[in-house]
Amino acid sequence: MVHRLLKAAIDREHHEKKQESITDRLPEIAVHTSSRERIAEEAEREIERIKKAQFMADKIGQEFAGTIISVNSRGLFVELTDHYVEGFVPFTALIDDRYRFSEKTHSIIGSRRQTRFRPGSRISVLLDNVDMENARLLFSVVSGR
Repeated sequence: MVHRLLKAAIDREHHEKKQESITDRLPEIAVHTSSRERIAEEAEREIERIKKAQFMADKIGQEFAGTIISVNSRGLFVELTDHYVEGFVPFTALIDDRYRFSEKTHSIIGSRRQTRFRPGSRISVLLDNVDMENARLLFSVVSGR
């Protein structure tokens, strides 16, 4: 839109009425353009998730180094160090201890060994499943602290 307006301003034969018409419609055009941009960005993110899932599909059973990027009451999210893909470790995959989620410290803490999983912690994970339908990776923890 900016390029069109600049071209119109440079064009000496351009009628002032046409320029006023475009100027009056700019708010509507801006809203439409922003809406289309958000849709395109969401499509781009979805395609990226699908491609990452496809890339990891043949790696089920392999171990990876990762960093915890987020923790919630259902489990923890991990980004793999070498592949820059994200996946989820559900609470049900933490079987070596009884864990509880601490909202105050944003961490998951083991009751017997006091093992802590919190954002920024480095861990080793095993790729358990690739859900191609939802483009999601599921991991279990091999080691970490």
